[in-house]
Amino acid sequence: MCGFVIEGLPVEGMPEPERVPLAGFRLGVPRLTLQRSHGRPIVQPSALEVESQVRRLGDGLDHLILDLGGDNYLQAATGFQVERREGGADLHFRCEVDTLDEVAEIFRGYLVNQDGWGDRDWRQIWV
Repeated sequence: MCGFVIEGLPVEGMPEPERVPLAGFRLGVPRLTLQRSHGRPIVQPSALEVESQVRRLGDGLDHLILDLGGDNYLQAATGFQVERREGGADLHFRCEVDTLDEVAEIFRGYLVNQDGWGDRDWRQIWV
């Protein structure tokens, strides 16, 4: 394992295992937050929660933001404009949709990182 002697005597010149730095990492899902124009944010929303909140756009909610953190988010407002940001201001896009069903489809796909959720006419915007 990694060139270290586990049993027996180490060969001369072998590094001491306790002195070898190792990189660490954390496995897990990104921390998602669903922010609403009214009400408290929903942390780690389920697909059902996202769908139900999208259905309230224009009927109690003015906008929704599904935030992945680090300037990565998807947002929608009444009037069925959907915007996404993938980092810096030069990666901000908007698409027009006709129905709440389309908004829900985009949000569902974004939530689970499903292929094809972004297959729309996204136009770059500058904010």
